[in-house]
This record gives sequence, C-alpha cells and structure tokens, in this order.
Amino acid sequence: MVLESLACAKRNGLYTILRASVNAGETLPDEAYKDLDLLVVNRTDCRALSGIWPVDDEAAEKALQFFYGKGVRNCIITLKDRGSVTLADGKFFKVEGYDVQIVDASCAGDSYVGEIAAHIADGGTIVSSMKLASAAAAIAITRLGAQSSIPSWYEVQDFVKAHEAKA
Repeated sequence: MVLESLACAKRNGLYTILRASVNAGETLPDEAYKDLDLLVVNRTDCRALSGIWPVDDEAAEKALQFFYGKGVRNCIITLKDRGSVTLADGKFFKVEGYDVQIVDASCAGDSYVGEIAAHIADGGTIVSSMKLASAAAAIAITRLGAQSSIPSWYEVQDFVKAHEAKA
C-alpha cells in the first residue's frame, strides 16, 4: 500500500517523503527508492535496509551513499542524541542533537519528520530543515505523550533562538 501511494504521488508530481520503519530481515524493493524525494531512516532501519550500522560519520556517509546509489534523491539518517546526517551537493553534513532531559521519546521521530516536511514545503533546504527538525524532536522528548508532545512552529523557532543565544 505504501509503495503504491509513493508511485501514485510521483506520477502526480508530488514531493515524496518516507520515514522507513522495517523489521529485521525486511527491505524495500529497489523500485521504491526511485520514487523517493526524501528517505528518512533511524540507525536501526539504516542497518536493516543497507546492512551498514552508522556508528560513526564514516559509516553514516557510506550508508548515505548506499541509499543514493539506490536512486533516492535525498536521505537523512537520524542518530538519536548524536543528531542527524545527510549528503547535500556531494558534501557530508551533520546536524548535532540538543542536550535535553528525556521524558518520553515516543514521538521524537514523527516530530522530526513533520518539521522536515513543513520546512521543505515552505521552500527550505534539507540541511536547514534538519536543524529545525532536531529542535522539534528535542522539544517533543521533553514532554509526556505522543500528539501532545509535538511542538508548534513558534515553539520550534523560540527553542532554536534560545539555543543559538547560548552558543
């Protein structure tokens, strides 16, 4: 069903994002990668799909190259508290995570990808969207619950400004 939806979206000129979540031993068919404008994977799903555990920047870059080799236009690997990584214009970019007190991480990934989608829809780049998405996920994990933990656009902006002032 998801793969059919991706193909349909591409045929109709839509920007496609997949936050892959696979069980051990599962994979995506090669044709699915070609329909993706953006693939977002966490460390575990990165390993399941590519066979590469992104334990350091070198391994993460190798995994990103694997996904680009499959035909994905853009790819982000989230690394929990180590932030997230991508390749943009052939360069490796890493966005550090924020040091916050974790209350409930159940909606971190959804908050992250939601912020990515919103920022890209607003004309943002992958790298700039990663910075805001990292802030959204950091806010989300400081709160209890799923939906109730998702921050507003204003909260994300305020969080980023507050942390830039400390840097």
